[in-house]
Formats: sequence, structure tokens, C-alpha cells
Amino acid sequence: MTMKEQLRAVAKEYARQFGKIIGHDPDYWVAGDYVINTCVFGDYFFDLENMQVVVDHLDKWVSMYENAEKVGKEVCDWYDWSVEHNMKSGLYSWLIGNRPDSKQAELDKIYSQIEVLKDVVEVYPSHSVGNVIMQLEARMKELFKTKEPKDQ
Repeated sequence: MTMKEQLRAVAKEYARQFGKIIGHDPDYWVAGDYVINTCVFGDYFFDLENMQVVVDHLDKWVSMYENAEKVGKEVCDWYDWSVEHNMKSGLYSWLIGNRPDSKQAELDKIYSQIEVLKDVVEVYPSHSVGNVIMQLEARMKELFKTKEPKDQ
């Protein structure tokens, strides 16, 4: 067996075990046989690194979340949250309980939007897009000034 075949076999085994945890069978690898990195599970896309975070530390997650089914639900919640907020927060951090607060989530989302708009303006100069960028930057400054309410 070549090294490439070994890599594929290991990646497929990670995908199989990960799929059991999240309750979805692996459908296919995004880049087919060329790159074994991102696998599709129903409506979810997970890279090999995130699959390893879950599978390699499953005992830890089960001790925290009671069972593998709840771990799978947490993983899917992380994915849904990341997509909804257009954020790339780490799965490991999420599973150990580090969740971005709403203010940080909004700041990160605005920052991502500004970066995309700056790329657009670079290719297609536009005063309207420039105005949107200025409004988003003003919103970011406003968020930096406000403090999170303290729990009482």
C-alpha cells in the first residue's frame, strides 16, 4: 500500500467514525481523489482536522457532554453557528465551552464584511460601497465603546 493509499484509508476511517458521532454518513470528499481534506456529511462540510478533534478526544467530550450523541449535537451546533455568523471559531474551543459573546460575534461579522467590500472596491471602485464600509467601520467603533452587561 502506497503512502497516498494509507492516507486515504486513515482519512476515510476518521470520516466513518466522525459520521457515527454526528449521525450522518460521509457522502463524499469535496476534491474527490485529488485532496483528502473536506468531507460532506449531508448538509455539513467538515475538514479532516475538525474530524480529528472530535474523534481523537471523544472520551474527553463524552465525559463533558454525557454521551456521543450529545457531542454530535454540539458539533453540529458549532457548524450551524459558524455558518450563521460567518465565523471560523475553533471547534475545540467551542467544545471546551469557549463561545464568542454576541458583541464579539457581531464585531467579527462586520470585520469580515468590511474585508470583502474592500476587495470589491479594489476591483470595482464605487462610492456607494465606500460609504457602506464607512458605516460598518462606524458600527465597529460603536461596539468597541459599549460594554457587555454584567450578569447579576
